[in-house]
Amino acid sequence: MIEIVSLLGLLCLYVCGFVLLFGVIAPYLPQRAWWIRIWVYGRQQTILLLGFICLLHVLVWGVSTLFAACFLTAAMLGMVWCFAEIFPYFSMGRKELESADGTGDCVFSVLLLNVLEENDQYQRALTCIREADADMVLLCETNQAWADALRPLEDVYPHTYLLPLEDHNGLLFYSRFPMDQVDLHYLCQPHIPSLFIDLHVGENCPLRLYAIHPRPPRPEDDVEDLDDELIIIGRDACHHDCPVLVMGDLNEVGWSPAIRRFEKTSGLRDPKRGRGIFNTYGATNPILRWPLDHVFASQAFSVVDIERLPECGSDHFPIKYTLELTGTPA
Repeated sequence: MIEIVSLLGLLCLYVCGFVLLFGVIAPYLPQRAWWIRIWVYGRQQTILLLGFICLLHVLVWGVSTLFAACFLTAAMLGMVWCFAEIFPYFSMGRKELESADGTGDCVFSVLLLNVLEENDQYQRALTCIREADADMVLLCETNQAWADALRPLEDVYPHTYLLPLEDHNGLLFYSRFPMDQVDLHYLCQPHIPSLFIDLHVGENCPLRLYAIHPRPPRPEDDVEDLDDELIIIGRDACHHDCPVLVMGDLNEVGWSPAIRRFEKTSGLRDPKRGRGIFNTYGATNPILRWPLDHVFASQAFSVVDIERLPECGSDHFPIKYTLELTGTPA
């Protein structure tokens, strides 16, 4: 009986291990189904689970067969693969944007938060935004109830573009800086808005800003054109002579193939590289957390600080970037 239980336990271990190993390579397969794409999110969790499987196998069953040795080798290679993808975000990784002390003439901050449309803790979010005191605020998944509840912000941020929607695609943008122009685009689907904003963050500091919230990979959606919005914006961004920012809940992790294609197309850089992973999704779940809220910047910027703020009722954490404009786009 004990041998049967041990055999079943080992079989379950192998099944779990091979599922995780499939997840390691899945995002690079030509098939684009949603259940394949989502594997790229959990690289941190995959490393921990494969490590646990290897340790358990060695302690309980040892390495007595060639099959076991091959399995453990594959699991360790999977861990190395995943770690290589997230390593650039650790402090040992190379910074894509230089650091700055914030004493320059053109320093400003932006706050990102997906409020979660069903979340009704308006006052907590309002308090968080006020305490963060960012110069620009972008809120995603905002409906009319959120726009009404956050109306006091309009006393602090005199320049706004408010697009409340009832389908989880609303965007609210608040700014201390005057906006020269805001263009609303529906680049891929008639219900997914993108904001193209031209503004000045200083007397001689023009800025092109893209505020977006692409849809995530979901069973009910076709994923064939899932990355089109990012690619279209990337192609537009690379043609601007002024500094550029792209920001929002991108529903992608920074190490995903989609983001890498976007960076290559746009020429923009991820300020988090070399500074931290900054998981922003999963505020209500301490185990399943991923970095989905991003700012991508042209090389005219340096980074003063990146700070993940305490949760305020949403399934996303707020994240605040403080940037300094130190040069011209590269």
